[in-house]
Amino acid sequence: MFNDFIEIIQRRSTTDDEAFSSDQDVVLASVRAEKSYGSMTETQANDATFAAQTAVFRFRRIPGLRVEPSLFITDAAGRYNITAVDEVSGRGMYIEVLAKKVTSSG
Repeated sequence: MFNDFIEIIQRRSTTDDEAFSSDQDVVLASVRAEKSYGSMTETQANDATFAAQTAVFRFRRIPGLRVEPSLFITDAAGRYNITAVDEVSGRGMYIEVLAKKVTSSG
C-alpha cells in the first residue's frame, strides 16, 4: 500500500554574518506514502509553456508535525507544492495531501 518514499520539506531563509540571505530546504520528515496521479494541464505564460501535474499522497499522521500548504513534498519524481491537506479517517491516523508539480514543457 505505502510503496513510495517521500520527504516533507520546509523552505527556510537564513542570513549570514554579512547580511546575505539564502534559502535552504529542511527535511521535517521522511515517510512511506501511497501516491496516485490526478490531472495534468498545460498553460502558457510569457512565451513559455508549463505543465502542472497533480498528485495525491496518503500517509500516516506524523505526531508533532502539522502538514500545511506552506510545505513541500519531494519524491523520486520531483518536488510538489502542497495545495490541500485533509484527514482521511475520523480517527486522525492518516493524512491525504493534494499537491501540484509544475515543470516547463519542452
